[in-house]
Amino acid sequence: MLCSFFGRTRIASTLALCQRFISMSNINLASISSSPTPMSIPDLLSSVNGAVIKLERKLAHLHQQDPSDEVTQQHKLWADALFSIPVKNKLQRVGVDELEVDDWTNVKETGACAVMKVPVNRDKSIMENAEIILKRFKKMSNAKAVIRPMIASVEEDILLWKAYAGTLNTLVQSQSPSPSEVPEDLQPQIEDIRKRLIRDGFIKESLQVQTHKRKQPEADQSTQSDRWKYGKDIELFISPHGVEVLAGRSAEANEQVSFKLTKASHVWFHTANGIPGSHVLLRCDWDDAHPEDIEFCAQIAAYHSSAKNDRKVEVGYCRGSQIRRPPSGIRKVGLVLLHGKSQTIRVEPKLPPK
Repeated sequence: MLCSFFGRTRIASTLALCQRFISMSNINLASISSSPTPMSIPDLLSSVNGAVIKLERKLAHLHQQDPSDEVTQQHKLWADALFSIPVKNKLQRVGVDELEVDDWTNVKETGACAVMKVPVNRDKSIMENAEIILKRFKKMSNAKAVIRPMIASVEEDILLWKAYAGTLNTLVQSQSPSPSEVPEDLQPQIEDIRKRLIRDGFIKESLQVQTHKRKQPEADQSTQSDRWKYGKDIELFISPHGVEVLAGRSAEANEQVSFKLTKASHVWFHTANGIPGSHVLLRCDWDDAHPEDIEFCAQIAAYHSSAKNDRKVEVGYCRGSQIRRPPSGIRKVGLVLLHGKSQTIRVEPKLPPK
């Protein structure tokens, strides 16, 4: 027999756990086409182990970029201390590399304040140094708000891929060299692992599959120039009230839509709750946006996301002036930071009829 009853039960339970991870992440594996030539189990295990290594490197880099709470708070204390210096002295050039100031957070029993040493730029005034340090504090705070959710997400992914690796390793030890020799009840889950590898960019689909995806019917080619007039992977729609709607179909296209084509008064859309998806833009002023057009754009954003097969999807939208690029240390193509509150709407994922 391929493996014992208990061995198969253990594999099935582990794969079921992996499936729950996928459903929690709203990842649509069904949308990825099957490969013409199935991978062997050892090759699949090698790719999964490679995914774990890459994610662990990414996690280590994120931890390096994550400012500690202690350092962040220290910068806030330094800035407050410099701002508390009497006004008449603030514009004077410092002339030293370190200032001693009163630490009002550390008052002795005698009522006197402890002394705090603040590193400064000798060529700047006290006011300029205070503003520089305060800017660093804000940058650290913003970085933490972005990096820490990313760390949690990567840690969860590592657990998932390690669970996959354990399952595949069990199959390898039971001498299953190819998917055709895996028990039928486990084959769908094995295929899900392969699809997830493709979905997360750890392996590529075959040339045959990619070529098939790029083929366009000849009858549609006359309309393609208008549909993609803003550039490669930027899809154009027209809303029910005649407004242009743009949807990025890649990280580079999302970057273009959000930071080149979006004006401060435009309406910008993205799936909520951290669900990956397209950046969608309604190219009209916020105050002129019709509710029907808002729903129209949200449906497109929901469809072009990893939650497209869900019955209802929550989509956030905000003014174009509220989106920013992340700090340089964690900047990534297509990644944005949202400042201020956004509004949300629940819609059915769908595209307008052609």
